[in-house]
Amino acid sequence: MSTERDGERVAIFYANNLAEADIVRARLEAAGIAAIVEPSRIPAAEKNDASSVRVLVPIRQAEAAQALLQENTLEEPVNAPLSQ
Repeated sequence: MSTERDGERVAIFYANNLAEADIVRARLEAAGIAAIVEPSRIPAAEKNDASSVRVLVPIRQAEAAQALLQENTLEEPVNAPLSQ
């Protein structure tokens, strides 16, 4: 696990790829939460799931980060018909 000078970092999101992790990191940073992206050190063949990239935040900001990610969900499904 990564650490920083004033405390440990914790994983709050597991992404399937680097692009997805970067989007989450950018959302968190826009809200003032210091986030980093860390690729998994476990080879894909040895893992039980497809999540290969972790988004980490300082432990003191983990609760706020999780709340932010929960409120940033789509209000309508992507395949919903367009309103006229």
